[in-house]
Amino acid sequence: MARQLGMRSLHWSVDPQDWAKPPAKTIMIRVQKAARPGAIVLMHDGGGDRSATLAACGHLIGDLKRRYGVARLR
Repeated sequence: MARQLGMRSLHWSVDPQDWAKPPAKTIMIRVQKAARPGAIVLMHDGGGDRSATLAACGHLIGDLKRRYGVARLR
């Protein structure tokens, strides 16, 4: 279906399991251990309180930019 719509399917490669609502520090550690250049990190923004995911993103975005370069993150 995506191809028919002129879209390209992407698949995540890092799942910090934030759907289970672990603390932000746990999410950060899981992403930092698994992220590699070109990685796609799966994170959830729905289904209840996502404050830990948001807090983790606040730290991870800068960290991943420093590690892998700004051009790789959009």
